Amino acid sequence: MSRAVRVVGLLLVCLLAIAGCSTLADLQKLGSEVESAGYDNVNVNHNITNGHSLLVIKATRDGTISSADAEKVAEIAWTKYPGDFDELQVVLNGELKLTAGPDELKSRFGERPAELAESSSGGVNIVAIVGILLCGAVVAVTLVVVWRRSNRPPPRPNQQYPQAYPPQYQQPYQQQYQPQFQQQFQPPAQPQYPPQNPPPAQQ
Repeated sequence: MSRAVRVVGLLLVCLLAIAGCSTLADLQKLGSEVESAGYDNVNVNHNITNGHSLLVIKATRDGTISSADAEKVAEIAWTKYPGDFDELQVVLNGELKLTAGPDELKSRFGERPAELAESSSGGVNIVAIVGILLCGAVVAVTLVVVWRRSNRPPPRPNQQYPQAYPPQYQQPYQQQYQPQFQQQFQPPAQPQYPPQNPPPAQQ
């Protein structure tokens, strides 16, 4: 069963990876949006610690960085990123320029687009669902195969049957019974007749 536990654990990791694929794609898309706005070395992270969801956007730009740059990046995150978060941090050129929550961002930039609200508040990710169903089917099949193998009876050992006439018994048998057989079944001697005189010659 240890092998089955390892297989199930690996498949559960795959399930978690598939579930996080959509979030990773959204982060990459957000980073591309920030780069398109004129920023370099963009790094986007979305972490959850003790139930607190933190979205951090780091980027660099030549020249002087102002609060307007931080506002611009925050607006991109609020209007382009579909994930929910409790806090947004914008770090530009290594300095923390903006920290805001959803309520503050809403007061600055208005309501989020409807498609983002649906995606973050209960939208269905078809790719993730299909991947989870496939992995669940693989888990079920793997468990059935492992269960059948564990309950399969062990193979029978190859049985070696004794020979009809073992060699160790052939020689004593021949030595014991062959002389008696020869004495008992000797062919009878042919009778010996007296010699006969040849018939007289006729004149």
